[in-house]
Amino acid sequence: MDVRWSPGRSAAEAAASLGLSTDQQTAAEVFERLFFGRGREYAQSSASDAAYRDFWVQLGQDWSESMEWGRDRGEELMMRMDEQIYRPESGTFVLYDDVLPCLNALAKTELRLAVISNWDRSLYRVLEAAGIADHFEVITASMVVGSEKPDGKIFTTTLKSLGVNPGEVLHVGDNPMDDVEGGRRIGMKTALIDREMGASFGAKLASLTDLPELISSI
Repeated sequence: MDVRWSPGRSAAEAAASLGLSTDQQTAAEVFERLFFGRGREYAQSSASDAAYRDFWVQLGQDWSESMEWGRDRGEELMMRMDEQIYRPESGTFVLYDDVLPCLNALAKTELRLAVISNWDRSLYRVLEAAGIADHFEVITASMVVGSEKPDGKIFTTTLKSLGVNPGEVLHVGDNPMDDVEGGRRIGMKTALIDREMGASFGAKLASLTDLPELISSI
């Protein structure tokens, strides 16, 4: 998935849509300074839906106050940004061309699919906005389980949810360390997707459209 989210730009666009006129570059810079300065709070916020929501509301309030729009506009601003980011036509999360053909082909098999991602609590909504959430039986986000690839816990948590052993699973990802090495360490089969390659070769895929063939050869 091609992620085109720019926190500051999205926030500034939300403000503009609510008629809060200001210099968009300044608004974006202030928002990003506040957001990126709260890395630990952001990570901890994925522990629950309430904590995650509170984080964004607090951030919006602080941002709105900094921009002199009034602290009470903060929640409204974050709700508008949320609406804009996760609507299907937003263009924030764009599927690569090979994703849907691959998922549709795999849907005709008896294979069970899961997502393991270094992501926050919004992972399901991201996949839902992209129109693919229903293809997956289990969706695991690192910030929710408190472990991120290549650490083994995020993989084993997913395997436990599926009720399968590592050797029964093929993990496909685009990062040699996080996905390939991380999966191998716990005994999973792995494949690397690299769309820069001219053609697929064994467990190195140039396109996910070649994944069903790889699976049939394992």
